[in-house]
Amino acid sequence: MALLFCALGWFVWILGFVFFPLSLFFLTRSNHSQLLFIILVTLNITGLTLSLFLIVHTITKQLL
Repeated sequence: MALLFCALGWFVWILGFVFFPLSLFFLTRSNHSQLLFIILVTLNITGLTLSLFLIVHTITKQLL
């Protein structure tokens, strides 16, 4: 479930902001190895950052 939310957050950029807490919640309850957990959390944070950047970019583009 966590991988699904992480992937959806990457491919649909508005949903990245919504799915970030959900995917972190499911990642903390999954039984992945520590290295895979760190990689997935890093990808998740990167997806959230990209999502926030695109949202702010779209809003400022409409305002200016």
